[in-house]
Amino acid sequence: MDQGNSELCEAFAFAKIMEMTKKIQYLMLAKDPRLIRSLNPFHLFGEYKIMLGGVPATGGSNQTILMAMALKERGIMDYDRSTIYRASNVSTICRNDHQAIVSALASGFPLHATILQGTKLTFLRYCTSYEPPDFFQALKVRAPEDIPCHAIVLVGAVKKKGKLSYYFLNAWKRFCARRSEDGTLLACGIGKVNATRLYRNVIKVSRFKEAPNERSFTQNMALNTALLIGDLPKREPTFR
Repeated sequence: MDQGNSELCEAFAFAKIMEMTKKIQYLMLAKDPRLIRSLNPFHLFGEYKIMLGGVPATGGSNQTILMAMALKERGIMDYDRSTIYRASNVSTICRNDHQAIVSALASGFPLHATILQGTKLTFLRYCTSYEPPDFFQALKVRAPEDIPCHAIVLVGAVKKKGKLSYYFLNAWKRFCARRSEDGTLLACGIGKVNATRLYRNVIKVSRFKEAPNERSFTQNMALNTALLIGDLPKREPTFR
């Protein structure tokens, strides 16, 4: 993924989550996952703007919620403009429920997560763990709207010396690049983040048609906000 200079990390994260989820579903149904093409984050962002009457919200939990609802209500198209994919259900897992998050990842569910974006994220090295800034410490030197946050895709977990971290996919070109001794690019795009430093509750996209549960997003924005931010402060950073 490469969001370039755009501030569409939310759309890129949800597009990749839906793509991965559909590919895993096809594998479970003994279908060829290559039939699922890359999904278009710009199409999802367009559908999100339609839901808002053409004026997109900027940052905050409302943007995350409405983007997830757009994935559910309007769907996302592939780059070939051949198929629209919709999520039958979008629900949350508490950010501090590490067992539930690890269980979902182990079951093949990529998860949407939000972290605060500090300078260390830009220069994160391969196989090193990112420690996001503390929100309340950042408030001492910045206004909430000046604190950048970033949407990522959790894809795995590791525990080392009693410390749990999540592997995540990031939409920055050559992020966390791994190179050979002669400088050849071998892999990129995956980082690690301390499991205790997720900013909001994580979001799970259903693989098959399922009924709403107590943590599903609905048309009730107040309920959705409570599910997403939990005990977090009402003051919100902006997505970058």
